[in-house]
Amino acid sequence: MLPEDPAFNFVSYARSANLLEPCPPLVQLSNDTSTSWAQDDNSSLGSWDSFETVVPGRTSILKSAFIAKYFAREGEKAHTPPPPPPPRRFSYLGKALDHPENYAKIDQYGPLGLNTLFDPSKPAIADLVFVHGLGGGSKKTWMKENNPSSFWPQEWLPKDDSFQNVRIHSFGYNSNWRNKENVLTIQDFAKALLADIQNCPRIPRGSHVSHSFQSILTINDEFSRYCQHLKIYSCYETLPASLGLTRTIVVEKDQAVLGCANERSTFLNTDHRRMCEFEAISDPNYQTVRDVLASAVADLYNHDARWRQELKECQQSRLDEVLGVTTAVEHDFIEIDRLRTPGTCQWLIEKQSFREWQDCPKGTQIYWMNARPATGKTVLSGKVIAHLKSVGLDCSYHFFKNGNKSNRSAIRSFLLSMAWQMSRASPEVLSKVLGICEKYDQLSKADYQILWRKLFLGGILWTRSQAPRYWVIDALDECMSGNELLRVLLKIPEGANLRIFVTSRKKIELKGIPFSPSLNIKSEEILVEDTRSDIKLYLDANFDQLPVSDQQTRQDLVALILEKSDGCFLWVSLVLRELRMVHTISDVQEVLAAVPTDMGVLYSRILDTLSETRRGEELVKSVLRWTVCSARPLKTDELSHALQFDLNDNINAVESVISMCGQLVFIDSQSRVRIVHQTARQFLLRPDIDSVFAINKEFAHTRILLACMKYLTSDEIRGPSARKRSGSKSLLELCSFAEYACTMFFQHLSFASSADDQIALILARFLSSTNVLMWITYVAAQQSNLNLLIETAKALKQYFQRRSKHQSSFGKEFVIIDAWSTDLVCLVSHFGTCLLASPSSIFTLIPPLCPADSALRKQFGSTGRGISILGLSARAWGDCLSTVIEPHDQYAALAVSKTQFAIGMASGKITIYDQTTCQQLRTLKHQEAVGVLKFDNAAGTLVSAGTSFVHVWDVTSGKKLWGFNISDQCLPLEFADQDRLLLGALGNNCVTIWDMTTGIVREIAGWTEDLITLAYASLRPISAKFCPDATLLAVLYTGEDIVLWDLELDGEYTIFSRGAGAEVICVAFSNANNKYFVASYRDGDLVLFDRSEFQIVRRILANAQVMTCSPDGRTLACGDLHGNISIFDFEGLELLYRIRTDGCIQRLEFSGDGRCLLDMRERQCHIWSPEVFLRPDLSAEDSGYASVSLAPAQEVKCAEYGSPANITSIAIYGDREHIFVGKGDGSVSLFDANCGKQLRTLFSLGRVISLHFDNASDTLISLDDSGRVMIHHCTDFAETSEELKPSFDQEFSEAIRQVLGNIGHTRLLVSSSLKDMLWTISSNGNLITKTIEWKNRESFRWASHPSQQDKLVLLIGSVLHFYEWSTLNRLTGPQGIPLELTRPPAVNIKAIMLCFGDNFFATLFSDVTAPHCNLRGFLWDTSDFPEDLTSPFQTQPYCILDEGVRHLIGYYGRNLVYLTHDGWI
Repeated sequence: MLPEDPAFNFVSYARSANLLEPCPPLVQLSNDTSTSWAQDDNSSLGSWDSFETVVPGRTSILKSAFIAKYFAREGEKAHTPPPPPPPRRFSYLGKALDHPENYAKIDQYGPLGLNTLFDPSKPAIADLVFVHGLGGGSKKTWMKENNPSSFWPQEWLPKDDSFQNVRIHSFGYNSNWRNKENVLTIQDFAKALLADIQNCPRIPRGSHVSHSFQSILTINDEFSRYCQHLKIYSCYETLPASLGLTRTIVVEKDQAVLGCANERSTFLNTDHRRMCEFEAISDPNYQTVRDVLASAVADLYNHDARWRQELKECQQSRLDEVLGVTTAVEHDFIEIDRLRTPGTCQWLIEKQSFREWQDCPKGTQIYWMNARPATGKTVLSGKVIAHLKSVGLDCSYHFFKNGNKSNRSAIRSFLLSMAWQMSRASPEVLSKVLGICEKYDQLSKADYQILWRKLFLGGILWTRSQAPRYWVIDALDECMSGNELLRVLLKIPEGANLRIFVTSRKKIELKGIPFSPSLNIKSEEILVEDTRSDIKLYLDANFDQLPVSDQQTRQDLVALILEKSDGCFLWVSLVLRELRMVHTISDVQEVLAAVPTDMGVLYSRILDTLSETRRGEELVKSVLRWTVCSARPLKTDELSHALQFDLNDNINAVESVISMCGQLVFIDSQSRVRIVHQTARQFLLRPDIDSVFAINKEFAHTRILLACMKYLTSDEIRGPSARKRSGSKSLLELCSFAEYACTMFFQHLSFASSADDQIALILARFLSSTNVLMWITYVAAQQSNLNLLIETAKALKQYFQRRSKHQSSFGKEFVIIDAWSTDLVCLVSHFGTCLLASPSSIFTLIPPLCPADSALRKQFGSTGRGISILGLSARAWGDCLSTVIEPHDQYAALAVSKTQFAIGMASGKITIYDQTTCQQLRTLKHQEAVGVLKFDNAAGTLVSAGTSFVHVWDVTSGKKLWGFNISDQCLPLEFADQDRLLLGALGNNCVTIWDMTTGIVREIAGWTEDLITLAYASLRPISAKFCPDATLLAVLYTGEDIVLWDLELDGEYTIFSRGAGAEVICVAFSNANNKYFVASYRDGDLVLFDRSEFQIVRRILANAQVMTCSPDGRTLACGDLHGNISIFDFEGLELLYRIRTDGCIQRLEFSGDGRCLLDMRERQCHIWSPEVFLRPDLSAEDSGYASVSLAPAQEVKCAEYGSPANITSIAIYGDREHIFVGKGDGSVSLFDANCGKQLRTLFSLGRVISLHFDNASDTLISLDDSGRVMIHHCTDFAETSEELKPSFDQEFSEAIRQVLGNIGHTRLLVSSSLKDMLWTISSNGNLITKTIEWKNRESFRWASHPSQQDKLVLLIGSVLHFYEWSTLNRLTGPQGIPLELTRPPAVNIKAIMLCFGDNFFATLFSDVTAPHCNLRGFLWDTSDFPEDLTSPFQTQPYCILDEGVRHLIGYYGRNLVYLTHDGWI
């Protein structure tokens, strides 16, 4: 339905398009009633008809605005022209006028009823209806002497520019008042007019209608009450008309004019009969009438324009919400343009190259302007913006600002700002952006690549524009990832018709960056002569502020400053600022005498000036150190606290302290203390500066680190003691410096002096106090980012390595620092999830669970208030941080990103984990067995592939973005072109390239097309590997050499061979560059190739089956068939480290930061983090890093994860001092409960799955996975040394699910899915006394009754039954007792356990659709059950346990103990 339709519900549409939230236009156009009507949920009130009944006379204005907005939003798809009007139909009263005797008069007087004289091609903003008086006609009244050319409503008005969007009609009726047979009155004619208007298909229903003078007279008494909101125009006659033999004024002025306040009246120089008849367009009377009508139309148009403006404001308010951008971007330009002296920067506007860039008719153009620091690039950008705006061009802009990692310097912030500005300037862009943001409601929070793809490539850049659109980007070199933004700009399509102006310190570097050949790039440099005239204007503008009175002297001073400026605006600005502070000629000469030709000398002079003021010298030095070397700009209150810890003194009025720093430091609008310019920071850090205020980087970071550590060891952040937990402040009461000290101190540790003894002492004091626990709590609670603990651990480890050069590493401080560098990493990997959920758990719960030799356990493991743990066998953390196990599926693929890792399985299941905490984040479902997984570089997309399908997933939402069918098995996957392309090498010797922005196949290319003459053409590849930038593809064939295919050089290939036959197993490229790659051969050789030199660099014996390279390209990890992992230096193949484990390794992948290595096996994934991965960065400025020894390689024997010796079952011995333990290797052993040590092995059978001990008879029942049941009896298992012989040893043919004995051990129940067998156990023999057959019982558990020893409890699903122990007779009815669960009825019973000694038992259920997750526990009270168990009834649980129960363990006193899925008891 189109919006012209009278029944169109414009309120529903406005709500869906967010045009009614809020709705100031309705408030403006109507009274209070319409406001409530606009918000009414009754959709029937949203049509044009209903609006007219509430707000009469305003519908046409509102409707015109909404129709325009509707088509602007819906586009051409919705805008189909209306059908031609049907033949005119009269209303009932209209037909009454249509008598046969009137036909002859039609030609003379004009047709009766409503007739459309002009229908404009543009949307009409008003309908103009001409209604004649008595004795007149629809044509006769409006033309001179029946001359059709003078019929001015049809012949003149439509040609007038003021009426091009006005629909014009004429209404005729039988106005022969002398005809006595005509019974119709003026009231009837008025009703007929209104009815015809309502029925006319060309006029929107509800339009306002003007009345003729005679009609107004008939309702004159009531008209004044209804006309208050109308605009009335009246004309009156001034000449007498001939009436018979007399001449008189027919309608006097006082009768022609109503006298209303909202009435406009004028006179016509004619008589009554000729008021509507005109000789020509030049007739003064016509001009008067025409002007009156034009004025009315103009008023309507202006009212409509205000309505459209209000709608635009509503949409722009919505735009601010969805993009999160405000008018602050405009403030940047206003502030910068305010700084510009009038007339400056005009040289650029007049440049021929700039004019060509501005006026280029089509295509995308980039104008790149580079210059030295402080030469006025930002002010120049402001001038370009002001110029473009002054000539009416659409200009959007962004000013990058460096100094900290804020949003201002991020690409994402830039894109949001540009989208916001372009939307504010263009209704088409505004509509497009709102539509996209409504579809992707979290788009403003996405990374820049998604923003660029969805918002710009998917919408903004393709909106139609008559003129080019302009972007001004200032200081691109200060943008985080500026090279990435440059790549984005160079890939802008030609059809976008953009003009981009860029300023940067650097020249544009296009080498190695692909860009469209049609892109026109103009590169200019700001030369000294370019800015000289601007500096002259700037000096002239500040001429009067120079500290000299003589005119000539001032001119000479200006000339001298201009000569010395060397084109540097900042230099001039600083000089003028200092000159304003001197008052004598000698002072002026002194200032200018040392004025240098570069900024360095100026800064030196500023420092010399500071040196002359001895008071506050240490304070100024401290401010400069913090401002130059802090990890981020500090706010004034933060700096005040920092200075106190740095100088051990109270600081008052830090603002006045900053003013002492000689204009090198300033406070910005956000109260942040910042350096005046990057050049000042660079100057102050130069090692050749001879000043007390020069900053030694190492010393500055040492002082800042010590200040942070003083705070971290202070009483304010002291953790609660073991005896008194209220001794420290809460996290909310900490001072403003806490956030910086807690989160940034490790960054300064990386640059601080390793020879300073204070650092080692204060670090050890911090790490050995409860303050470290309070710090961990703060990080977990306030930052919610445990990666900060990992970064701190890395900094501690690197400091330990550097410090060992100056002092022995066996001191107490070294031991503490080294231990915590390991503990922090392991703390996150082992307890990260629980630490985030409960930060305070670090005080008493976590330390006792840590290994005995760890710092956490030694220092805080026995506080007296926590838990006590016995039997922890591991004394150290080891290299394995964590293990992810999937017992019910088989691992098949592995992928890592910077923050997550994903595992694909043979069932098609894909699980995504947090890389820091190993917490499961999301589960996806591939359609087949997963063969390959790959994250994109932004870690926002995951691709899964198998033999038939490739799926692209959004990692955050879990939604499938694209799905592709493939013709053969996918070998490797790789992203290219900033993640816009996905490349897949298939088993049919072809590479398929998919476009990630459109989801279509870009290209399919075969790499064997040029290998027809060789044996490779007919072979099937066994493996393939892309290099990191997807420009090379290495393909491996059985028994053949390596084929290296160059995807950039039109598919050129190279064959690499070691010179002797043997099958290549796998290859790995260096992530540092494409020069080197390694190949592993079947006979164990590992060969390093130099691709550029076509030669072998080195070969060693490694037996590598899988390989991977670290992100920095320096480390190679190899895994063999026996589970051993070897770590090599990549470029030398020097062995650094070896990890020995059991089991075949299928896949190796480094974490995104290179600190961890993940190995995937059949059902396990290990995460390793040996210290060797913390190799110092080769580009680090501190050359004091200790090198890692390359030989001999240190070997580590690790625990056998997933080995058959894992504990599978336990039972408590009667004395509670010992524990029976069954293991996967079939052994049943006795352990000491006081120390956790194994005492001896009692006996062996198959893999033990169940142990049950009866205290009353000293009997142990065991069950293995082969269905073998054994019973052993001994009066003292702890003391006997004799070999135990079973009193019962029976192996059953079916799979036994459960065995259970009664108290005293006279009965034994053996159960499978199909059968229950009750055995009588005695010294005379063991007999089966009863058997119950079942058809199929997948989910069941037996248990003894908690309070009645002669009864059994059976749970099948969620239905409970009671049985007799002696006979196995059922005591309940056939339907049993349904347990009322807060879950769907389709559940599996996982466990049932007696607890609390008498009436209670606990149950654990799972959903049948997810049997291994989503477990839920319930506690039941048997006293709630009726005595008559045969009658049907339903019972409710005594209580419901928390979500996340994994195993029921037991009870202690009145406490139920269970294990959660997070590993917590």
